[in-house]
Amino acid sequence: MTDAHWKVEPVCVTVMSAMNPRLLLMMLVLAAVWGASFLFMRVAVPSLGPVVLADARVALAGVALVAFALVGAGAWPRWRGRVRDWLVFGAVSAALPFALLSAAELEIEASLAAVLNAMAPLCGAVVAAVWLKERFTGGARLGLVLGVAGVALVVGLSPVRFDLPFAAAVLACLAAAFLYGVGANMIRVRFSDEPPLGLAIGQQLAATVVLLPLIPLSPVRSAPDAVDLACLAGLALLSTSLAYLLYFRLIAELGATGGMTVIFVVPVFGVLWGALFLGEAVHLSTVAGGAVILLSVWLITRRPPAARARVVSVSASAR
Repeated sequence: MTDAHWKVEPVCVTVMSAMNPRLLLMMLVLAAVWGASFLFMRVAVPSLGPVVLADARVALAGVALVAFALVGAGAWPRWRGRVRDWLVFGAVSAALPFALLSAAELEIEASLAAVLNAMAPLCGAVVAAVWLKERFTGGARLGLVLGVAGVALVVGLSPVRFDLPFAAAVLACLAAAFLYGVGANMIRVRFSDEPPLGLAIGQQLAATVVLLPLIPLSPVRSAPDAVDLACLAGLALLSTSLAYLLYFRLIAELGATGGMTVIFVVPVFGVLWGALFLGEAVHLSTVAGGAVILLSVWLITRRPPAARARVVSVSASAR
């Protein structure tokens, strides 16, 4: 995998126009299963607890990805000399964000968590500006301001009573988004030579190891029922294993543009599944704040026309 695969350089309209029906269907399925992760966590976390749920998720996902690699042309992680890097990467890109989001959903609705998680690309751009010294344009600065305003709008106008547990849950969601941003940039710094499937396997297995010592601190809260276990299976197999496979396929055919476009659709499905299956109300503050956040993501990740043309050219040659 090259560094370019992981740079955030899309423009949503450009990508959509470049997609054929098959790719568009793949993108919608990916957004649907990623959006469903917030539904699955909301249902299963009250019984399994955030740490056990997150660890079971990455363990089952890792096993499924290993099975996929064994059946197909396996591309295995390169462990030698980089075990510590893998553990750090597994922690910041999967273990801790999954546990934080699960803990947050003990207090807040799945739809709100999905909208707040849309801050991840914005956080990734900020991390890249600080860590990798990437140029932060005027549009990106405006996007940063709008992102903060979007979060304030979502949280400040939420009909839920603002108390300490609610505030902690919101901060947990934002911390998870920040960790996703760190993880995305760590791929570019430490794992640019790693094949996509090997990267996913290493990430999930390393995250499993990281979370194991934390289980005694947050054990199972109550005996899970069949619905809880079904949600765990959906979280691991659909929202993690299948999601990664679809995501990597989109990257192979569209470059990073395809993956980035999904970010704009995931919150829509997160809100939709919460409303359909959990009876969550669709609040005006969530819709308005989510729209502002997505606008900020577009501003902070967009590229000028010349860069856009290069991306489309590279994406077309990769098909």
